[in-house]
Amino acid sequence: SRGATLEVTLARIRSLNPSAQILGLSATVRNSSEIANWLDAILVESDFRPVELREGIYHRGRIDLPLSGISQEVPDSTGDITLDLVVDCLRGGGQSLVFLSTRRSAEHTAERAGRYVKDLLKEEEARRLQQIASSLEGEESSRVISRLRRVLSRGVAFHHAGLSNEARVAVEDAFREGLIKALFATPTLAAGINLPARRVIVRDLTRYDSVQGLTYLPVREVKQMCGRAGRPQYDPWGEAVLIARNPRERDEVLQRYILGEPEPIYSTLGNFKALRTHILASFASGFTRCEEELEHFLRQTLFSHQMDYWRMEAMCQEALEFLFEEGLLRREGDAILATDFGKRCSRLYLDPLSAVIMREALLREPEEEPDEFSYLQVVSFVPDMLPLYPRSREVGSLYRVYAEREGRMLIGMPEDPLQEEIFLASLKTALFFQDWIEETPEEEIEKRYSLGPGDVHNKIELARWLLTGFRELARLFNLPRAKEIDRLLVRVDYGIREELEDLVRVRGIGRVRARTLFRVGIRSRDELARTPLAKLASLPGFGEALGRRILKEVGVLVDEGEEQKREGPQSSLEDF
Repeated sequence: SRGATLEVTLARIRSLNPSAQILGLSATVRNSSEIANWLDAILVESDFRPVELREGIYHRGRIDLPLSGISQEVPDSTGDITLDLVVDCLRGGGQSLVFLSTRRSAEHTAERAGRYVKDLLKEEEARRLQQIASSLEGEESSRVISRLRRVLSRGVAFHHAGLSNEARVAVEDAFREGLIKALFATPTLAAGINLPARRVIVRDLTRYDSVQGLTYLPVREVKQMCGRAGRPQYDPWGEAVLIARNPRERDEVLQRYILGEPEPIYSTLGNFKALRTHILASFASGFTRCEEELEHFLRQTLFSHQMDYWRMEAMCQEALEFLFEEGLLRREGDAILATDFGKRCSRLYLDPLSAVIMREALLREPEEEPDEFSYLQVVSFVPDMLPLYPRSREVGSLYRVYAEREGRMLIGMPEDPLQEEIFLASLKTALFFQDWIEETPEEEIEKRYSLGPGDVHNKIELARWLLTGFRELARLFNLPRAKEIDRLLVRVDYGIREELEDLVRVRGIGRVRARTLFRVGIRSRDELARTPLAKLASLPGFGEALGRRILKEVGVLVDEGEEQKREGPQSSLEDF
């Protein structure tokens, strides 16, 4: 989606100001001349690199660098190919960055590597690493974080999207400082994060595809990984080592990745989801006002540059028909205007199909009154959600969940088998969100749904956005369900049961502190305002300074040596 957004943004800029200066940079674009031609730009190519990159293949105990004719032996010091390469680099004074296909592989390999790396650490490095590991103890209990703390103290770490943001930052900073000697990561690290190392090791060159089975990674992706080799001002060169397990794979790696070129860049605006979203946005913003202006605008895109005109026109007409039929656009003479529904959808950055599904759910009258699960299932079903797909052994239980709740559901079971699969995934995802708002411990949620801390919080952020859109559409159609969705939004935001809703609206109080207050009988803002500072300060996770700030939030001033003075309560957004 980012690619289509960037493409449309560039097209708008060029439409509004044809003489605008645009500077595009890339290290791995094969069809750079085509991109330059689209942008009416001058192509400047350079093979300059601040640190020499040596790309090689590891096979049978040796690293061969085909382009330079160099070959070097790697001692068998661990009995594991990947770890042999790590230890060899470390003994030469360098750091290693190892790419593996799965999070589990990254974590397990880091644990094995720690046994060998810890003995090569200097005393001061070991002390600093222990401090960093200890600093992560404040995070909510998590299997992943516990494992990360353990390996950090040994001079290694793993990095993947399942880590919390705080943990990722800690790992990245420690690696940049040279404290972490080997970092084991999934390919997501190769895109957009500047973490160079003396030696980059790509262990896994294939991944499983649900349609094609086991497939080789794109050349562009592997080149991104290899490009992380070599630290300017620190390394005399950078090594990118691709592991081949047999002679046939060695030849494939040589031809595909060492001698091969990255794949061309293609427009993603040809994706129907992206196309309908950006066509609606162009009318909702007033950027285009008729089909002729839309056609002129789309001709500025890479999509038009690469696609046959008749095919692009057919796709645009299909997208327009959808937007008209669903009431997102309307005609007024020759003009095309966004309806209030279309404008609201666009301002909320929703996929038009997501907005349509939400509208239909809001207008549906089930047999029984919808509950929080009903609303959570709707936002879990829309195309903008990344649902949790069930394992085969979970399917039966999900059908039972639907049977038990069918009377309250705002979306019925689809007849299309493909949509049915997505529907079952939405039920599982809704169960995940329900566990969150029922205050199920985060570690238990991670285990139940095979997620990391970062995954949990990414899902919560996604739900917050979609529930906000859901609520705004309910307000647009003047439906009473807006209030119910708003209350649910607060619960998802904080991960709380309904009884804590009043407390978490006080700045400085989150799910943990709110539950602490509730357990000692403080269950509302009014009760909080009547609580003595001494009692508040004595509670776990509070203290005197925070207690003063919280009391001030509910309109109570506490001066040194004086009794509490009640003011009028401070206004919050919810009061308006």
